[in-house]
Amino acid sequence: MTHGASYVKYGKVEEERQVMVLSQHLEGKAWKFYLHEISRNPEAWTLERFFKELFNECFLINFQERQHLKLKDFGQGNHKVKDYVSTLEELFTIVGEASP
Repeated sequence: MTHGASYVKYGKVEEERQVMVLSQHLEGKAWKFYLHEISRNPEAWTLERFFKELFNECFLINFQERQHLKLKDFGQGNHKVKDYVSTLEELFTIVGEASP
């Protein structure tokens, strides 16, 4: 999600074309979702809505909840600080800032 958002932001893609531009990089289930749900009117989709609904379509219903539990129990342990911070950032990206 972060890479996609950065790609269209730094590429200065107009907001109404952002989802369509990112669709060129989709495969499998994500491509089918785009094709069936979005392709008729991609200009009507914001990036936020696109990422949220794509996430819900492609991952198990309880995936985000499982990642929240993983985050809650995650500690540095033997991880290097760099690896620990990277994993935390990844989990926070998936879980979001709000608690379930």
